Amino acid sequence: MARGVSVPDLVQFGYCSRRILVQESADITWLGLYSLVEQSGMRGLSLMRVPELDKLTEMVNSHSPDVLLLSSVGRKVEILPLLHQLSDIMTYHPLLHIVVLLKQEMPHLSSLLYGFGVATIFSQPPSMKALTDQLGASPSRLVRKKARPLTPQERNVAKSLLMGYSVSRLARVSGKNVRTVSTQKQSVIQKLNMNNPGELQVLGGRLMATE
Repeated sequence: MARGVSVPDLVQFGYCSRRILVQESADITWLGLYSLVEQSGMRGLSLMRVPELDKLTEMVNSHSPDVLLLSSVGRKVEILPLLHQLSDIMTYHPLLHIVVLLKQEMPHLSSLLYGFGVATIFSQPPSMKALTDQLGASPSRLVRKKARPLTPQERNVAKSLLMGYSVSRLARVSGKNVRTVSTQKQSVIQKLNMNNPGELQVLGGRLMATE
């Protein structure tokens, strides 16, 4: 592609039997992803860009993609707002294959994203083959991470705790008893492979500091 030429938010590569939704706000990164797919020779798919994170759930509901690619998590994409979007998406599209390019790693962040339904995480820039394998493989060939996904109730508890809510405050605003919320909190900690509640608080503090 000639220098200075922009890429539209919807690009088709041959007859489109496979829909890839890409959440990416930066034009240069979107251009890079387009170029990578073009150079790979892949056909039979479409790339649709979602520049704004707050439109993500709406676009997933409207277009029912085969794959959702989050290409700048931890840099252009803030984690806590993303968790709210992922939680809504998982409620209605629990089998959607979600791929994350993680730009900022921190302890337990990958486990958290897996818990919110992400199937594959690249913490380093993936090779062309590795990424296109995720975008182009049939659902039966996609190997999901052997993670422990959070239940809808656990996702809600995790989001609130990461935002600084105490168990008692969360119980009060949600109308649940403290014991129920405490049990759900303990389940979240176990599924995220944490050793104690303090690690969840530290992760929440780091996520809020990056907002």
